[in-house]
Amino acid sequence: MESNVLWASLPGYEGIYMINNNGVVKSLPRTVSSKVRKSGLNTRTIAEKYKKLEPTNNGYFRITLRDMSLTKRFLIHRLVATVFIPNPENKPQVNHKDGDKANNCVSNLEWATSSENNLHAFRTGLNIKKRGVQKYSQDQLNAIRVRINNGETLTTISRQMQIPASTISHYKNKIL
Repeated sequence: MESNVLWASLPGYEGIYMINNNGVVKSLPRTVSSKVRKSGLNTRTIAEKYKKLEPTNNGYFRITLRDMSLTKRFLIHRLVATVFIPNPENKPQVNHKDGDKANNCVSNLEWATSSENNLHAFRTGLNIKKRGVQKYSQDQLNAIRVRINNGETLTTISRQMQIPASTISHYKNKIL
């Protein structure tokens, strides 16, 4: 968590919800009115409350926000980035620099293109091979880089490290 906590209103939910630069969301105290069939108008006071984050199936966290009768869900990392990180190039995705989807501090987030996000996942070993469901460590990726730079063939590296040649080729073409 960051030491300097900054709070800001959520766009479209001003006066209702705020978010801080660590990804914490709270509802603001307010009085709301609603129509009741027989008695006309009903007012009630809502106290300030920290919102509970909901994990998604793919490891991110989201929040459900309500405004009158409209309910919407938002990914926390996208809210933090939207509120606290300028995006002059209109990049469509938000990347977690350390790869931890639960770390939604503004210092851990950056705007990225799909290509940049995928490249980051590959460089840091976060991507998972779809067929083999195998994750490569940073040490393995560094060893591949050294061996390629030393002029070893993809076939030799593949056999000795027991990593598919296609993975090594992809790494060579995309990373180096």
